[in-house]
Amino acid sequence: MSAATADVVIIGGGLEGTATAWALARRGVTNIVVAERSTVGAGGTGKSSGVVRCHYGVSSLAKMASKALEVFENAEEILGTDVGFHQTGYVVGVGESNVDALRASLEDQRKVGVDTQEISLADVAELWPVADLDDFAAFAWEPRGGYGDAYQTAQAFAAAARRDGVRILQGTRVTEILTAGDRVTGVRLADGTTISAPTVIVAAGPWSVALLEARGIEVPITVHREQVVLVDPGTKLGPVPVFSDLVSLQYVRPEASGEILFGNSDLATLHPADPDSYVNRADADFLEVAVDKMAHRFPGLTLASIASSYAGCYDVTPDFNPVISRTPVAGLIAAVGFSGHGFKISPSVGQLIADLVIDGKSSDSDIPESGFRLSRFAEGKLLRSPHPYDGAGEMRLCPVRLMADRAEHGPAEREVDEPAPRHGRLERAIAEQVRRLRHDRGLTLAELATRTGISVPMLSKIENASISCSLTTLERLADSFDIPVTSLFRGADTQREAVYTQAGAGARIVARGTRVGHDYTLLGALRGPHKRMEAHIVTLTERSEEFPLFQHPGTELLYMLEGEMVYGHGDASYRMTPGDALQLDGEGTHGPRELVALPIRFLSVVAYGEVGPDFS
Repeated sequence: MSAATADVVIIGGGLEGTATAWALARRGVTNIVVAERSTVGAGGTGKSSGVVRCHYGVSSLAKMASKALEVFENAEEILGTDVGFHQTGYVVGVGESNVDALRASLEDQRKVGVDTQEISLADVAELWPVADLDDFAAFAWEPRGGYGDAYQTAQAFAAAARRDGVRILQGTRVTEILTAGDRVTGVRLADGTTISAPTVIVAAGPWSVALLEARGIEVPITVHREQVVLVDPGTKLGPVPVFSDLVSLQYVRPEASGEILFGNSDLATLHPADPDSYVNRADADFLEVAVDKMAHRFPGLTLASIASSYAGCYDVTPDFNPVISRTPVAGLIAAVGFSGHGFKISPSVGQLIADLVIDGKSSDSDIPESGFRLSRFAEGKLLRSPHPYDGAGEMRLCPVRLMADRAEHGPAEREVDEPAPRHGRLERAIAEQVRRLRHDRGLTLAELATRTGISVPMLSKIENASISCSLTTLERLADSFDIPVTSLFRGADTQREAVYTQAGAGARIVARGTRVGHDYTLLGALRGPHKRMEAHIVTLTERSEEFPLFQHPGTELLYMLEGEMVYGHGDASYRMTPGDALQLDGEGTHGPRELVALPIRFLSVVAYGEVGPDFS
């Protein structure tokens, strides 16, 4: 049974899929269906750290990032809404062995229009006054860099595409790409219906691999679990730029909340993961490395503490660069393997795919489509920087330097004497662990003070949760107990998101039920380090149809506000009037079977399982 026809079907409603829909619509192709298995931005997009930079050794990527920057800077004019872009600037620092590569790369970037320049250590010291910069030899600066909100950006692309007539079907999982001979003919959905189309674009992140392999197309992608830590600096930093540290192999950027996001740049070893089932927080080993790297690079953050963490998945190719390519099946295009670059180049990705669909080739000579061809892996012609950074895949943390830092900064109590901590849960967890460990080892406070060099009064404050420990203090305590630093955090909860929506301010969105007259107002969505939730007000009127065939991941709660209806779930039916509630498994077919008294309004809250990024 065919549900619809379209000129183009896009599989995946993340950044690349929605950017492609927007770009095609701008060029006049509007008979498009975007099929999203969950909700717009629910996969890797929602985990992106959102760094915006043009610092690439591959010139075509530098040009894509530069063109994309213009969209981020002018989002309200181009997309009709803000995308959360903060133009803080971007600085990258390298060690002595990489100075020549940095300068050669900057020259190539400027040739394709990137606004970048080399700056001095003194300049960077003014930008990041709490950083220790002694082991850097050179720095580059992009004044137009910064960070944005990938989820908000995907929503903006989707809204702009919808205004031009694009259909975006959420909770619509594609199970098969349909072909006839060597040509694509459409897709089959999980409910058995099909959408016929002469062009299909696969932009489903890690979930793309199985769909393509079923058509005999092998894409060498490793799904890699990456971890991110949010740090409370313990002080107001003021305006600081994004900082890419290619000596310690880390990147940091400010959060609007005042916290610092810490990300890993050491991808020498990949950690394969299942994008549908992975631990959605940083593990103990990673937290220990993060604490060490932060303590080494930012000794001025003497009151810093871990606020929270989360994890997501990169879809990584052998050369860590994306595939944006036609395939051996005519009409089938793959946009996969973004390896953490997806957010910052997403507008340009959409434009390149639109070029491939409409013109068959790139319209920008600085961005040849051949560089992103799928066949490059089989040919052994990987897309590499002509100026690679030495040791970019190796960890460069120096334990000797960390020990020296301890001596330079003196007793830990000078660093932590800060009463009334903001994050009481973390302080209480540390207090409980220190007390337990000390008692287990039969130590008095005086004996622990001798071991750690922390005074007895200060240890007493720590054990009573009346002080925030600095990273250096945590390291001393962990060393004295011979445990990983992260063991001190056991029992600490993470920070939680909150979304406040004023009356009448919810965003109207398009979902699968829109096509049968169901009106959806989004009240808010939580997409933080744990499970994801969305809340809508759904309104049914005389133009609405009965449609008991909805399916989506997760669990849904319905609460009737107005009207009367008979709601089906599987073989069961429930008559619902104001005040009634129904909780159901979203994987079962469900929806209104009879509209008894109109208008009908009900609250729908959907909780999804783990979702997994396009990091940056």
